[in-house]
Amino acid sequence: MIKILKKIVKKLLLVINNTKRRGFTQTLVYLVYKITVNPVLSKLRQSKLDKQLDGILKENNDKPVILSMSFIDWKVPLYQRPQHIAIQLAKQGFLYFYNTRNYFDFMDGYRKIGENMYLTNRFDDVYEKLKGKKKYIHLYSTNMYEDDEKRLEKALDNGDMILYEYIDEISEKISNRKIPQFVLDRHERLLKDEEHCFVIATADKLYKDVAKFRKKNFQLVTNGVVFEHFREIENSIPKEMEVVVNQKKPIIGYYGALASWFDYKVIKEVANLRKDWNIVLIGWDYDGTFGNSGLKKLKNVFVVPPVDYHRLPLYAQWFDVCMIPFQINEVTLSTSPVKLFEYMALGKPIVTTPMPECKKYKSVIIAENNAKDFAKKVEEGLKLKGDAKYEALLKKEALENTWEKKAEDINKLVKIEK
Repeated sequence: MIKILKKIVKKLLLVINNTKRRGFTQTLVYLVYKITVNPVLSKLRQSKLDKQLDGILKENNDKPVILSMSFIDWKVPLYQRPQHIAIQLAKQGFLYFYNTRNYFDFMDGYRKIGENMYLTNRFDDVYEKLKGKKKYIHLYSTNMYEDDEKRLEKALDNGDMILYEYIDEISEKISNRKIPQFVLDRHERLLKDEEHCFVIATADKLYKDVAKFRKKNFQLVTNGVVFEHFREIENSIPKEMEVVVNQKKPIIGYYGALASWFDYKVIKEVANLRKDWNIVLIGWDYDGTFGNSGLKKLKNVFVVPPVDYHRLPLYAQWFDVCMIPFQINEVTLSTSPVKLFEYMALGKPIVTTPMPECKKYKSVIIAENNAKDFAKKVEEGLKLKGDAKYEALLKKEALENTWEKKAEDINKLVKIEK
């Protein structure tokens, strides 16, 4: 009896903790999803879902189809490249199916999420319905789901074209786990397959890696920005930013992962060197390294938990200078930071360490990986705040790097007939 009671209490605590983590509304969504995917109910729904898919394909029968093997869910707090590229390819007239793993999305079937765009957890059903039709399978180098290997094999056997995006160094530091051998094997195989695979590289170093294996069907397409999202911002102070904004000190800000490639030493020394500045870090301890950095103990360093992409500009608009203080290593040598282009769109001075992909842009102030030089470059940035000529340069470079333009570049490469 005691054992049974312990099990019940354990389950109740698990439910309570999960509800706190997800929130009440998301917990209800999750429970409905779990009921929906019950094998018995799922079988009963299959016919209805087949009809829904038939309707979608019939309505869009004139559009070329892209079917993704997405490695992240649609509703992750911070939109990444897969979401942005998918949205823009769909807007250009392609029917795009974004496959979810349901770690955040909790859905079964087909949900319209934009123009010509559907979220689904039924990759295999969609693929079978498209048998014999021209389609592209969209795959990212960071996809580590082994079951997708069988899907990839099937697609290649059927003569489907693969759109493969090489978006980061394939490294355990980025994945925060050991890289499976099949990922490495797949990567080399796709880079070599010039006839069935188009390759997109997001940084010069990655592009050069690809060029070792092929002479055609590959292109450099860096990350980008939704320009309007970081310009049309409500003028209000989020609750978590009130204390730091009200101190009226210059705010040196960063958002994103706090990970092993972040130069904690430099920022800690800058914070001690310039106590008249406030440093704001919006993000999460990606790999446990931030907890040991000592930054949280400093009075002029403020840490804000991760902010949803849709609300991020509300916070970042209060930065006086935006920074990307990364170490220079195998990871950052091939990193095209999404935040770089978002900072440009914000119209804020930008200071980064000497990453190759940041050095390409005139609007970026490059600092060495030492506190003295970094502080000096931040001072330069503060002086540029409100400078009309500099702000015009930021705007120009942001507009040259919109996600729309990135999707257009991909479209030109694959030459999908509309």
